[in-house]
Amino acid sequence: MGGASYSSSSDDSDTSSILASSEAESPAAPTSTIPPPVAAAAAVPSTSQPAPQQQPTATAATTPSNTPRIRHTIPTVISDNGLRLVPRAFQHCEMADIIALTAHMLDRIIAHNDALPSDRPLTRFHSRAAPAISPHAYLTRITTFTNVDPCIIVILLYYIDKLSDYLTISSLTIHRFLISAICCGSKALSDSFATNSRYARVGGVELIEMNALEREFLLAINWRLATSGAMLEQYWITAVEAHPGYQIFIPPVFQAIPSLPPASLPPPLPPPASTPPPQRQQQQVLIQQGPEMPATSPTSTDQNHSNHSQQQPINGDIVDSDNSRPSKRSKGDDS
Repeated sequence: MGGASYSSSSDDSDTSSILASSEAESPAAPTSTIPPPVAAAAAVPSTSQPAPQQQPTATAATTPSNTPRIRHTIPTVISDNGLRLVPRAFQHCEMADIIALTAHMLDRIIAHNDALPSDRPLTRFHSRAAPAISPHAYLTRITTFTNVDPCIIVILLYYIDKLSDYLTISSLTIHRFLISAICCGSKALSDSFATNSRYARVGGVELIEMNALEREFLLAINWRLATSGAMLEQYWITAVEAHPGYQIFIPPVFQAIPSLPPASLPPPLPPPASTPPPQRQQQQVLIQQGPEMPATSPTSTDQNHSNHSQQQPINGDIVDSDNSRPSKRSKGDDS
C-alpha cells in the first residue's frame, strides 16, 4: 500500500516508551513532545460485531514522524480587497491555508447533515456527544504532531464522497473519521508516517479503538485509498471557490504574456527594372565533329537500287528490267 507494511502483531507497546524513543531521535524538534490527549467523547457501542483484539498495524517508517519535510511553498498573497490568494497547485500552498479551506468545507457538510434527520444505524465512528474541539483545531493538532502531507488533507474530501453510502459526516462522526482517514491515507500515500500509538495519542482515542477504526475504515472504503491528481485538483479548486475569503492566484511567472500591439508593415518594394533576357552562350565543344554527310534524295536512292538490280546475275544471264527476260552473254563480254 504505497510504502505501508501491515504486520499481524498488534502495536501494544507502552505509549510513553514510543514517545521517549522519538524524543531521543530528535530532541530539538518542536514536535517531539505530544500534549496531553484530547478529551474526546465516549464512543457509542457499534451494532456490528466488535473487532478482535489483535488488529493489523503498520510499522513506522525509517524516517521519524517528527522530521520536518522540505517542500517548495509559495507564500500566500493578500490582495487589495483582503482576499487570500493561494496557488492553483495545493502542493505549493501553505499548510495553514490547506487546513482552513478543508475545515471550512467540513463545517458546511456538518451543518447541512446535522439539520437533517438521520435514520442510519450507528457505526464505530459515532460518539455519544460531539467533542468540544472543532474540526479546524483537530486538523491543526494532527498536522502539528504527526507528519502529514498536503495531499492527505485534501483527499479527506474525496474519502467523504467515497463513504457517503456508509457514513454520514456529522458532528458525532467527524473526529473519528478524520483520525482514521489520516492514519490510513498517510500509510498509503506518504513515504513516512507515525505508528498507531502516536495517532491514538494525538487523536484522543485508545490504541485498541484506533486499530478498530483503521480496520473499519479500510473495509468501508474497500482499500481504495488513492485517486488521480486531476481529481484532487478539482476538490482543491472547489474548496477555494466555496470560501469567501480565498481566491486562486496565478504567479507572475505563469501568467500569459500580454499581447503586443500590431507592428506596421513596411511599404512594398519597387518592381525590378526591365532588362533584356541574357543571351545563351554557346557551349564549348570538346569533341571535334567530322564533316556532315550530304543528304541523299529519294530519287537518287531509287535509281541506285534499280541500277543495282539490273546488274544482278541470274544463272549466268543479265536480266533486262525493261522486258524482264534474260539475255545471252556474248564472248566479247567476257573479255
